[in-house]
Amino acid sequence: MGLICKRSVFQVLGNLMKKPSLLDDEKYKLTKDDFYSEGESSFYVIIFAAINNLHEQGIEEIDIMMIDSFLSSYEVQYKVFNDNNGLEYLENALEQSNIRNFDYSYNRLKKFSLLREYKKNGFDIKDIYDESIINPKEQELMMEKFDNMTLQDIVNHFEEKQLKIRSVFLIDEQSECQHAAKGARQLLKKFKEEPDYGVSLIGNLQNTIFRGAKPKTLFMRSAPSNLGKTRLSLAEATDLAIDEIYDLEKKKWIYRNKGENVLFISTEMEAERLQPTILSYISGVKESKIKDGDLTPEEDQRLEKAVEVLEKSNFWIEYVPDFDTQMIETKIKQHIIENQAQYIFFD
Repeated sequence: MGLICKRSVFQVLGNLMKKPSLLDDEKYKLTKDDFYSEGESSFYVIIFAAINNLHEQGIEEIDIMMIDSFLSSYEVQYKVFNDNNGLEYLENALEQSNIRNFDYSYNRLKKFSLLREYKKNGFDIKDIYDESIINPKEQELMMEKFDNMTLQDIVNHFEEKQLKIRSVFLIDEQSECQHAAKGARQLLKKFKEEPDYGVSLIGNLQNTIFRGAKPKTLFMRSAPSNLGKTRLSLAEATDLAIDEIYDLEKKKWIYRNKGENVLFISTEMEAERLQPTILSYISGVKESKIKDGDLTPEEDQRLEKAVEVLEKSNFWIEYVPDFDTQMIETKIKQHIIENQAQYIFFD
């Protein structure tokens, strides 16, 4: 099996002759490389080049004799055209091509072209298309899988491989990734045993806001006063990710729209430091009470339920303390591919 679908080439070339204006449509992007067949003559490339040149001359519909006349000026190309019964090929292409099938044939043509490009650049394409398979049943299964893939699926396949390699060698060693619910129960137990409070600062207001001075914590005091940007973005991220929340006015749990796929990239705080805010938002229990571990039985139940709601979400927190643009881009691509992230917050 070669890395070209001759039937798709046949359909695309026939349709381009009938409607050369397809070459101007931004939806399609065709080059001579899409018609290249390794180990064979440049027959298809020559025909495409002739159609493209005639189209650039303003011809709105191309017939067989136009292509024959055009190629006759080029000795080498014209010989290849005639050696492959070019006139008969084009006549059949015109008769049998159908514009309604153009999108299907175009996408199939481009998928093979994309695979050839990956192979030319040293990528192993056997996971998607193994040219060495000779068993008819295995060929059928492989082609069924290939037919169901889009161009984006193929690109994602190779990008995911690259991202896995990159993550091993290039991602910052301090980078941490975890599900937003990981360790939430242990964290609540920890707050009961040892409230989250550092060395006391001067003034009750600062102690209330900062909960004392704690290691690995950055305090920044500036005017205007704290606007709560992180809390706001975290609340928005949580609101998108969960499908159930406790309503303090109705005093009951209510269902929301289905949870979305959410990634929250934090550059300053680890997931454990964000979890109390998330659980407070879901349960309606004050964050200060959660951190103090001073809860009523009813609040305990609400927090247990909040953890369950969080566990079934697709909410991920990526902690990246030292980053650059390329690293953030890589993280986002990784979550889009692996966790289908749709809503991404960067704080």
